Amino acid sequence: MRKRHMRIKIRPVVFGLILVMLMVGASGCGMESFKSRDDKIQDTLEYLSDKYDGQEFEFEWSRDLYGKLLVYCYPEWGTYKTEPVRVRREVVDGKVQYLDSYFGILMREDAEAELVDVCTNLGLKAKVFMDVDESYYENQFDTSKTYEDYVEWDAEDETRDLRAYSILIEADDFTDCEMIADQITEAMKEKQYNYHMGVFFCTPEKYEYFDRGNLDLDEMTEAVSEGSMIRIIKFTGLKEVSN
Repeated sequence: MRKRHMRIKIRPVVFGLILVMLMVGASGCGMESFKSRDDKIQDTLEYLSDKYDGQEFEFEWSRDLYGKLLVYCYPEWGTYKTEPVRVRREVVDGKVQYLDSYFGILMREDAEAELVDVCTNLGLKAKVFMDVDESYYENQFDTSKTYEDYVEWDAEDETRDLRAYSILIEADDFTDCEMIADQITEAMKEKQYNYHMGVFFCTPEKYEYFDRGNLDLDEMTEAVSEGSMIRIIKFTGLKEVSN
């Protein structure tokens, strides 16, 4: 009888401890485990809006990767094809943390112009398109920061963020393409930038045809196979930080 009495007496205490543990765990994670996927996506879009001065974003799609939620979206003024944004959402030590790629869109005009200037100085007619969702940017990079701020920050240590570009160059013939691509690469090495560049030499017709809105890899590959474009891949080969 004594054992039976003790078992009945202990049971509510055990249940109480379990309940307290569950409540503490849930509150420590901000009720994260109880949130639906839609709620997490909405939280992510609100994070972007708060960070970038009220800019609204349109949801495109999402996926899970190694315990992280990746949300793909675009600013309401753009399109997903030309202004894709990727946000990584994860829980670290009970706190939700975000990294996003939107700053790449904010700085791309200046970043592309710098590379156009390099091509112009080499006597080339060029268009440059930055792969804007290639990298995540530190949370300090918001609407208050500029491309120059990013370049200065990127040079503070021995590592460099990898930036990817497509460069379209108008060419009457394709005889010196490799040499020209090397000249562009060397110019970017002198700036100590870590670049991956797809350099496309185009006939005048293809040069005029392709732009940011129709920069389709399959279509460009077809143009290469037809002989109206030549593609050369170049790296500056500096040390890379992986995001």
